[in-house]
Amino acid sequence: MATMFMENPSEASSNPVIAAVEQARDALLAALSGVSFGLLGDEESLSMLLAIESVGRVVDGARVLSTSDVLRRSEYFDAAAAKSAAETAVAQASSAQSADRSADRSAAESDAEAQAVAPDSVAPEAAAASPSVACAAASLAAPTLARRLGCRSGVELVCTLARLSRSEVRQRAVLGEKAGQRMLLGRPLAPTYPVLGEALQGGELGLEQARVIVQVLDGLRSSVLVEDLDRVERSLVASGSGAIIPETEGLPGAGIAFAPELLRQQGIQWKARLAPDG
Repeated sequence: MATMFMENPSEASSNPVIAAVEQARDALLAALSGVSFGLLGDEESLSMLLAIESVGRVVDGARVLSTSDVLRRSEYFDAAAAKSAAETAVAQASSAQSADRSADRSAAESDAEAQAVAPDSVAPEAAAASPSVACAAASLAAPTLARRLGCRSGVELVCTLARLSRSEVRQRAVLGEKAGQRMLLGRPLAPTYPVLGEALQGGELGLEQARVIVQVLDGLRSSVLVEDLDRVERSLVASGSGAIIPETEGLPGAGIAFAPELLRQQGIQWKARLAPDG
């Protein structure tokens, strides 16, 4: 494992977002330093709980998205290393080909005559030495982000850096796959459930609430229309965050943030209405 990640996790960053996050951490530590929760009044205790949970939801959402991003990066070879390895391989292949042509020109002419009779006998060797094949081979051999840092997989990398269990990392990965930004050929795509993703990143939902919503939506996905699935997503996210939208206006409990168990019950009602045959 690279020592810079293990020994200096809070090293100053040139990225303003990362620097702001580190400053927020220091500010939170300073605010909570010396607080004796047992000496707070009842109202203060409740207010403290709400304030801390509000911050925690923001952090938890970011932790899921950050974990998913590192896991995704660990599935692909390192672009910089691949480019360097490919350039070296192409140069070596080209140099070898030039030397072979100059030293064995007469033999090459004889081989060309033989190739006219049986072209397949030489083609594989020529292809193996071509710069394009060498480039592809070098790209495949380039290390992934996880291996470059001494880990066998992205899960192991996150476990080591974030001090987490494998089960926790996998739970984050499952949620991040549905609520996090996806990538295709280096281009960002909207999350599978974009309303949920926005609420999670904005700290409007907790992780347990988000997992329940994903379970409900995944259970309906193959049996309802896309429009109905979107309606269920908006409704559940609104119920989880306490927002009032057209789908929840006038319903019992509208405007109250539902705990995970209540969201699960609401999901059962949606299933009974939209997919009664299961």
